[in-house]
Amino acid sequence: MQRFFLLLSLIPALQACNRPVQAEGQSPFRYAPPIEVVGNKPVLPEPQQVAKWELGRLIPDGWSARGTAQVRMVNDASQPEAMIIDPGASGALDVRNLPDLKTDRIRLRMRGGPCRVKVEFLAARRSLGTTRTAVLNSLTSFTDLDLDAPFLGRAVNSPDRLLIRISGADQQVQLSSLTLLKVAPAAWLPRPGATPWVSIREDQRRATGLLSSTPLRVRFRGVGNARLEFSFGIPPEAAGKVDARLEVKLWPERGSPSESSYSVIAHQNGVPWQSVHMDIPSELDGQQITATFRLIPKSLSQAALALTPPQLVRAAGHPSILLMTVDGLRADAVTTPGGAPLIEEAQRKEMVRVLQTPSTSPRVAATAIMTGQSPTKNGTLLDTDRLTKNTRTLASQLSSAGYLTLALVDDPSLGHGSGLLDDFDRVYAPAKDATVEELGAQAAAWMADLPPTPVFLWLHASDALPPYDPKPRFIRRFRNQVGDLEFLPPKFRPPGSPDVEDARVIRVHYRAEVAEIERELSRLITRGRMRSSIWALVGLRGQGHGEGDVWWRSDRLTPEILRVPVLSLGNQSGRLLEGLGEGVSSLGRVLLDTAGLRRLEFPSGAMGTPLTFLGNGSRVALTAEDGLGILTLKNNSEDPAAHKKHAFHWIGSQRTPQELATLHKSLLLRLGTLKVQGIKDCSCPSCAGIRD
Repeated sequence: MQRFFLLLSLIPALQACNRPVQAEGQSPFRYAPPIEVVGNKPVLPEPQQVAKWELGRLIPDGWSARGTAQVRMVNDASQPEAMIIDPGASGALDVRNLPDLKTDRIRLRMRGGPCRVKVEFLAARRSLGTTRTAVLNSLTSFTDLDLDAPFLGRAVNSPDRLLIRISGADQQVQLSSLTLLKVAPAAWLPRPGATPWVSIREDQRRATGLLSSTPLRVRFRGVGNARLEFSFGIPPEAAGKVDARLEVKLWPERGSPSESSYSVIAHQNGVPWQSVHMDIPSELDGQQITATFRLIPKSLSQAALALTPPQLVRAAGHPSILLMTVDGLRADAVTTPGGAPLIEEAQRKEMVRVLQTPSTSPRVAATAIMTGQSPTKNGTLLDTDRLTKNTRTLASQLSSAGYLTLALVDDPSLGHGSGLLDDFDRVYAPAKDATVEELGAQAAAWMADLPPTPVFLWLHASDALPPYDPKPRFIRRFRNQVGDLEFLPPKFRPPGSPDVEDARVIRVHYRAEVAEIERELSRLITRGRMRSSIWALVGLRGQGHGEGDVWWRSDRLTPEILRVPVLSLGNQSGRLLEGLGEGVSSLGRVLLDTAGLRRLEFPSGAMGTPLTFLGNGSRVALTAEDGLGILTLKNNSEDPAAHKKHAFHWIGSQRTPQELATLHKSLLLRLGTLKVQGIKDCSCPSCAGIRD
């Protein structure tokens, strides 16, 4: 342990870590010193047992253990009394009449498997949440499965019922006992020194745990006129009753230490993130400074909070960058006069470009923008693929240049499972469907209290996708276009061939949703440092509005879905649009160049052959000036035999069979070079021909 802390004390002396990042001749302005844990690793108290029931008590005394699962009892000398769930059982084991007790963990003593187990808690028939799935694989002896339920700490009412769901069992599963536990609040926080994501009211930041028994320390070289920036908060599940103060001391090599303290008072709802900006006096420039963080409770009880890694920050001269991506934004129907003034101004000044999206999957398209690479290069080709860790992204590069990186997304496919959020400093990714108005409100809350560094803000909205539910005031902007049919139910779906009036109203509802998105964009670019920001609005994919009798769909390889708009106004907008290539993957490089960050390494996003993949990877489209060629890559439900011949379909102007055969072969050659699955090792006549 002593050698470990000796190694930590030597880290600031290493040249690579001792210097803040330089950016294009600017003075050092952002540096995150390594965190040291002062003292030994804290030992958290064991979970407190709230209640325990052996299986024999689950049936009498007003309890009921029933449900849709096939259940029977066993009690003989060879094994303890247990409830048996037979193989192939479906449904859940229903345990009711739970006592009014505070709990956030359930322990099930079970035998059997392999199978998956999870527990749902309810209060007055309303679901409070479901635990993560645990795997049971103990055939010979009983074992304890602990399932955490941190959501119960945020619940107003205690659970009165639980459902034990067991799936995948091919042998008998036995349940011997059920125990409800209460975990120490500090257990819901990261261990000191680690920095995973911590979510407080859906505002996610990387943070470490700070316990009253275990202070933290960072060491850094002072930079005049800089600030030490950090945030602290307490998630509801770790709250309890906390009355403490956070004490921060700066110990310079020479001179007296300085001290600041911040009140920390928490009840059931926790403490939202509080941002702190501590000025570093100019006389400490060049001195080695040690900062200690200590949580001091007023009582003898232990307290804990989440602390973001402290960073040394100094203002830089680069502009902030705002990137708004919109799912379902069509290039040929952005809006119409009277609906969205900002978009209309961009159209009037010809500040709109039409690019090609690399995929009908929003995850794949967003990854192409964030990496500056096509799907075949960044490895995210399907809507289920995850971006490889440590891949260079727009957020990681801007962070290295001193930018504070913020992400707000309303699409679960772009959440943490996509890998796109790994390099951001703050993340707002609600589990429920959020509106662009909610995302804008969270962005405004962040903008109200930020360090002096430039900001990279990515906001993704899906409001332009059906089912439409625009606010009436936005629909009224288009009153002269809809006649008497002003409103439709939010989940209205047109029939196969809607009449003229219905189709007109549907398109107006789409434009009203776009107007709402534009309103939030207009608000953001007038706030604080965003007034002089470089910003771009880009669609990830379009949608069908009756073309070819296709409505609502965004998963087809058709021009109205593959062609998306990019628009910008204000600071350097002309230069930004002129630098764009053919595809949206070129946007990241252009944003960096426009912000004066040419020296940052980042791909140009050049497309080469303009290809667009279907989200499930079954087809690919080759875009030409006079049409679209679609090639089937693998089996799909529409044409089970397609894989044998890699069928090629042309949509566009008239072409001779020889020209189509040439296009087909060139596309196969291109895909073979890119090592696309289904082409490289295929033995069908088409693929064999290109290797001969």
